[in-house]
Amino acid sequence: MGLSRLILFLIFFTAGYWLWKRLSNKKKPKQHSSTATPMVRCNHCNLYLAQEQATLKNDQWYCCADHAHRDN
Repeated sequence: MGLSRLILFLIFFTAGYWLWKRLSNKKKPKQHSSTATPMVRCNHCNLYLAQEQATLKNDQWYCCADHAHRDN
């Protein structure tokens, strides 16, 4: 009888803890970064990528040096 009560107690404790953690996570709003990364489109293949990863040639954005070289 004592072992079954212990098992039931552990099951209820675990379920209560899981429920408490789940509800406490919903109350906190997620923080979004205030600075958005500017996106540009490759003039050759129309791929969108972050401006910091793109290559600029003749006022046109490219995803790689190969596409910048091909698009004369």
